[in-house]
Amino acid sequence: MYRFNFYLFLVFTCFLTQASSFFSSSAFAQFPPAAGMPGTTAIHKDSSCFIYFANQCTYVPGYKNISTPDSGRLAPADVAPALGRPDGLSLSLGDSGYVLVFLNTPLFDGEGFDFAVFENSFSDQFLELAFVEVSSDGVHFARFPSVSFTQDTLQQGPFDNNMQASLLNNLAGKYRGMYGTPFNLEDLPDYPWLNKDSISFLRIVDVVGSIQTSFASFDSQGHIINDPFPTPFPSCGFDLDGIGFIHARFTGNDSPSIVHEPFFFPSLCHVGEPIRFSRKIGFDDSISVFDLKGKLVRIVSTGDTTALSFAQGTYILQCQTIHGVLKGKLIVVAQ
Repeated sequence: MYRFNFYLFLVFTCFLTQASSFFSSSAFAQFPPAAGMPGTTAIHKDSSCFIYFANQCTYVPGYKNISTPDSGRLAPADVAPALGRPDGLSLSLGDSGYVLVFLNTPLFDGEGFDFAVFENSFSDQFLELAFVEVSSDGVHFARFPSVSFTQDTLQQGPFDNNMQASLLNNLAGKYRGMYGTPFNLEDLPDYPWLNKDSISFLRIVDVVGSIQTSFASFDSQGHIINDPFPTPFPSCGFDLDGIGFIHARFTGNDSPSIVHEPFFFPSLCHVGEPIRFSRKIGFDDSISVFDLKGKLVRIVSTGDTTALSFAQGTYILQCQTIHGVLKGKLIVVAQ
């Protein structure tokens, strides 16, 4: 009799443990589910809600494995895969790497979602995540209040395929490839330096998915964010495949369907980053550099590579060529 009661006790205890686990995870499954499921907020790349896609950015590579910094950072890479409509090609950020996106046409806080970020995951359960930040001035950035209810006691391995979108909120990469994770500017706290109706900069920052507190990334509620780690490969970290904009203010002759090729690139760069010129510029052409008030700051020659570094700020570059007067805006930000 005693042995029978003891077995009943073990069975009952096992049932309570499993039930507790089930109800705990169910209680946390409160955010929109994976793409294609009822209630999802995932937006397909071909949705008509997008009026244009990001077309310029600068890139700071992260570590291959931040827990062993000697592994080094990812090599500098072409940012083109992160621009335009998502196509499956992407830019890998590496551990804690980021992309800074400049918008010629500012975003505003419209009805519902205002933009969406695309990752290239092959699965609804293999999710590499990133924080999303916005700025009106390029100096002060507001991070979307993210939440991760994924357990943080067992590390998600580099090939684990068992995450749930319904446990994640305001984290890019929540949805599989070709489906954007949408963001609503209304979700941001109110800051005196942030104008939600004039957002000109976005920053996408890789989440380091380690559950070791010395390397971990934390959500807005202090939870450790657990995603595949380590991933010490050339394609490690969040893989940015595009950013689609829903609410943007077009003025004058702006057109969401036309991207004019500037005569220099990149048009958004870091202090000390070299500026290159297109074939429209001759080797001996002079470039006039103005500040935003129209004051001539300096004149440089495209042939003098030592003169092409700029201090932090916003400039208008102008050049007289056989093609006519070429003019473009250059934004230089701190490292």
